[in-house]
Amino acid sequence: MYQKLKKSLLLPIALLLLALNASAQLTVTLTPSNVNCEGLRTGQITANVTGGVPPYQYKWSNGEYTQSISSLHGGYYHCYVVDANGSSVEKEITLTEPEELRIVQFDISAYANNYNTSCYNCNDGSITLQVVGGTPPYTYSWNDGSNLQNRTNLVARDYQVVVTDAFGCQVRELNMRVNKPESDDWGKSGSNSINSNNFIGSINPASLQFKAGNNLGFTLMPNADALFTGKIGIGTTTPTEKFEVVGGNAKFGGDATILGTLKLPAIASSTPTFLKLLSNGGVSTYSEYEFQELIYKTNTNCGNLNPDGSYDSPPNWGSLQFLSGYKNSLTTCGKVGINITLPGAEPTEALEVWGNSKIDGNSLVTGNCNIYGIIDATKYYKNGIEKEFSQWVSNNVFNSNNISFKTSYDPTNTLTIGSAMTADLHYSNAYIGFNAERNTSNNGFVSKTNGNGNGGSAIFGNSEGDLYFSCLPPTTANPGSTAQNTSDAQAAQSTVLELSKWGVLIKQPLTVSANTTINGTTVVNGNTLVNGVTHTNKVKVCATGWCDYVFEDDYKLTPLLEVEKYLQINKHLPNVPSATELVNNEVDLFEMQKIQMRKIEEMMLYIIELKKENTALKNLIISK
Repeated sequence: MYQKLKKSLLLPIALLLLALNASAQLTVTLTPSNVNCEGLRTGQITANVTGGVPPYQYKWSNGEYTQSISSLHGGYYHCYVVDANGSSVEKEITLTEPEELRIVQFDISAYANNYNTSCYNCNDGSITLQVVGGTPPYTYSWNDGSNLQNRTNLVARDYQVVVTDAFGCQVRELNMRVNKPESDDWGKSGSNSINSNNFIGSINPASLQFKAGNNLGFTLMPNADALFTGKIGIGTTTPTEKFEVVGGNAKFGGDATILGTLKLPAIASSTPTFLKLLSNGGVSTYSEYEFQELIYKTNTNCGNLNPDGSYDSPPNWGSLQFLSGYKNSLTTCGKVGINITLPGAEPTEALEVWGNSKIDGNSLVTGNCNIYGIIDATKYYKNGIEKEFSQWVSNNVFNSNNISFKTSYDPTNTLTIGSAMTADLHYSNAYIGFNAERNTSNNGFVSKTNGNGNGGSAIFGNSEGDLYFSCLPPTTANPGSTAQNTSDAQAAQSTVLELSKWGVLIKQPLTVSANTTINGTTVVNGNTLVNGVTHTNKVKVCATGWCDYVFEDDYKLTPLLEVEKYLQINKHLPNVPSATELVNNEVDLFEMQKIQMRKIEEMMLYIIELKKENTALKNLIISK
């Protein structure tokens, strides 16, 4: 009876124990919250345990002993759980971390006028952004209130944008400027740009009147005739006649009809002389020959010659002598200036000409020759011997704004040497132009066209010893029919190479396809492509961030056992790109250096830990 009762009781108990054991199976799942922004510690992992017998004990690979761990960076983590009965379970997980949110490129519109808008007040500028990294979708916040990625219909101004990804990570770009050309409208200060489409006036057939003080000065008729109501004074503010020129000569390019008396100043006499022009063009007082004789053959003593080349008595009409029929030769005891237009300026040499001079024949120079203009010659004579003009150039000094050497009938085959005193050209004082001459205002370059293109180039330097090499590319519109005008500011912006005491500055992308030796510092603002091997003694990289956070107190080292397990599975160190990634993607040397330094610093911490454990073991052995 007892045995039967014993068997009947043991069976339910055994079944109950089996049920309890089955329900106590210990399991763990890891719930991650990945890192939102590259480089931040926003990751979190929670261990969810079921089964077993509470309470549970947790041990993480980063040294934590809580159910949840936070403030984590991206990488590998391992969790080991033990319940009250000593049963254990383990789980591993890898937190992901997005790439750095970056604006890798922004493109600003460019027009043929070398500005970012087509005209002064136009709103046709544009900016295109290229954003990578982070976690899409991105939002955009511009300083003018827009939230678009790519901008159009922009006016000239400075633009900044803040890009935010789905997790709130942000990147800023503060240096985007849309530039505009100068205004071509008329204002109180005039206009900066005048072209064939600009005019003052009307397009209807009415006349245009100009008044001052409500008094009519002149009327411009629809047929382009100009009718002057008052007196016309040139060189005077108080004309006494209908047309009066003071302090200069009057030149008529055609016939001049004078209905009245022509008054001339005194000619070698203190008494005014009045000449009346007859209807047939003659002079009533003197014949043409007598008039020439009176003007040209009157001799006046020049006085004594001063050490500086001047005379006691200022030269006047009486000091001029036209010899050999009074038309073929000129003799003067003073200095002769032709086309000296600067107020108050006087000739400094025996003959000084401002402007171009044309000599149909030989020219004899017995002293220094200062030329302000263009020299176009092939030969010269010295001591009666004909010589090449290029030999004379190498042995003489020019004082000139533009000295041009033309090598053929092609107008673009021109070498120009001249001065360029302007702040816009890096305060340069001289230049060499290749199909590039200074314009008449000395504030820019003119490049002629040969029917195919109108580009040019220039080398200019300053008193600091700096040299600048500038390329003036041909215009996109009508390069074969019109000359190109390039301002000094545009020429400075087109500088591709700078040589100075500080080194060489290359301002455009550089491609090196042959052996090149550089002794010194080289600054390249742009991409550099080297098709070959680069040998250098030193490379400096502008660093952005470093891995000193490894030595922070809260930095958690992954246990070596976990590192070993990761290596067995992945065949490379944690947070280090795999061989496949390196083959498929370009290698950022600075980022790779940061990764290597992080591993080196972690290795140093491992060594320090091992040293401490080794010392503790030694002390334990010695104590026993």
